[in-house]
Amino acid sequence: MNGRWQVVEVAWGWCGLRRDEGGLTRVSLPAVQRDAAVAAVAGGAAEALADPLLREAAALLVAYFAGERVAFDLPLDPRGVGPFGLKVLRACARIPHGATSTYGELARAAGSPGGARAVGQALGRNPLPVVIPCHRVIGADGRLVGFGAGLAVKRRLLALEGIEVAGA
Repeated sequence: MNGRWQVVEVAWGWCGLRRDEGGLTRVSLPAVQRDAAVAAVAGGAAEALADPLLREAAALLVAYFAGERVAFDLPLDPRGVGPFGLKVLRACARIPHGATSTYGELARAAGSPGGARAVGQALGRNPLPVVIPCHRVIGADGRLVGFGAGLAVKRRLLALEGIEVAGA
């Protein structure tokens, strides 16, 4: 398999999903335009509307953005994050819906106490946002910090889960 993709309309816009042999490799945060979601995941691969993994992931994203509590129990294959990044993403994936963790807590869970900044860098390369919930990671002081799509999106994702966090 050379990669397959699909886009799905959710309550916040269009999300793109991409998979390969090992599982889901990319998810885009909602975009206003369908074309933007396609551009985020297609990369020369074939669209696959009937792919079971992509259909399941799409259904979970629709439910999530509709405010439902979902578990993204899917085969994942995040790429481009390196060995430490994989440890960080695995630890991040264990943060439950409606809860938060700190960069320092994830650093300890990934075997690198004191590596909070490295955790932030690894989360910045997360190719599976929402599915691997990097939006649930906050600063040591409990404040909202760091998110590639901006703090307003992070705040909105947390609010969707019933979490209120102080500003930056």
